[in-house]
Amino acid sequence: MKTIPILALTAHAMERERLRAFEAGCDDYMVKPVDLLALLAQAEKLLQLYTSQAI
Repeated sequence: MKTIPILALTAHAMERERLRAFEAGCDDYMVKPVDLLALLAQAEKLLQLYTSQAI
């Protein structure tokens, strides 16, 4: 079991690249350039999910 979430940040917007990220174990995927507020919101969402599962 993973102890931290993994958020993939990439310049590859192709669907196959997104699928490869998830197959590799990433929890979410964002395409660069990434808006800072969107990145922070997604990181918070993933951290909340992982924190609630750990309890």
